[in-house]
Amino acid sequence: QPPLTIAGLDQIDIKTQIQYLDPERCNTPKNRNDILRQFNLEDLKTNAYKRIRFKSMLCQYHKEWYKIRTQNFKEIKTWTDRDFALNVIVYFIKHSDDGKGSNESDEKEAKRLNTTWRFLDFLTQFFDKNGFTGRDFIDKHVPKKDGNQEKKGSGFGLTIVKQVCQQFNQKTGQYTKVKKQLSAWAKKNVERHQEEEKFNLTEIKENEEMDDNIGNNNNNNGGGMNDQQGGNNIVNNSVKPKPSQKQAPKQNDNGLAKKGGEKWYWFCDEGGIKWVPYKDEHQKIIEDAWVSQKQNVVVMER
Repeated sequence: QPPLTIAGLDQIDIKTQIQYLDPERCNTPKNRNDILRQFNLEDLKTNAYKRIRFKSMLCQYHKEWYKIRTQNFKEIKTWTDRDFALNVIVYFIKHSDDGKGSNESDEKEAKRLNTTWRFLDFLTQFFDKNGFTGRDFIDKHVPKKDGNQEKKGSGFGLTIVKQVCQQFNQKTGQYTKVKKQLSAWAKKNVERHQEEEKFNLTEIKENEEMDDNIGNNNNNNGGGMNDQQGGNNIVNNSVKPKPSQKQAPKQNDNGLAKKGGEKWYWFCDEGGIKWVPYKDEHQKIIEDAWVSQKQNVVVMER
C-alpha cells in the first residue's frame, strides 16, 4: 500500500516529535492514543483510516524495537540494515540532549536537532542502499582479539559521516556533534556484541564439557568390551552399580529426545529479556513430558 501521508505532521516541532516517538511510549493502545491527542492534527481527527494505520505503525515500531533492544535476544551479528536504522534512530531519540551546550538557547537547540535528524535521514538511506548489516559492522568496527582493544568503534562516527556525506553530496563540518554521538552509539554496540559473544562461548564450553563427560562415562562403561588382553579382569574388578544407579530399559523417544548438552530454558522478561535454564531436577520432568508428547507439564507450583 502507498506511504501514509498526514497533513501537518511536518509542522510539529522537533522536540515534541522526539518526546512522543520514544518506542517506550508506544507500547500500549492507551499510549498510542495519547500520541494522537498530543499531535492534535485535523487530518487524523477526520480520517479514521489514517488514525488506525498510524497507530498500527506505532505498534509495529515498538515490536521491532523490542526485538533488538536487549542483549542476546536478536544478536547484533544477525541485524539487517533496518535493524541498524531503527537502533540508531532510537538511540538519538533517547540521547537527544547529549550534544546540548550549557547555555544553548531554544533557537540553537532547534537548529542542532534539525541538523542531527537531517543527517539521520541520510544515514538510514545509506544503510538501506548499501545493505549495511550486523556482519558488516562487526568486520569493520569490532576490534579483533589480537588487535587494539581500545578502539571499540571510536572511529565509526568519522568514517560513517564521511561516507554518507560523500554519497549525498553534503559537507561534513555541519555534523561535528553527530560524529561524537555516532561514535558513542557504535562503542555501545561493539561492547554489546562482545558480551553476546562471551555468552555464546560460555554456552558452547558448557555443552562441550557435558558432551566430554558423557563420552568419558560411555568409554568407562564399555572399556572391557574392547580390551583383548585381560578384558575379563577389567569387568570383574569394576565396581558394580548400586541399585539406584541401574539404567532403565531404553525407551522409544520418537526421535524427540535432546542431544547431549542440550537444556530446557524458560523465557524471562523481568528487567529485560533473557533465557534461563530450568533447574536440574526439572530438566528430566520436562524432557519426559516432551518425549511422551504431553500437551503440558507442571514442574513446580507457585
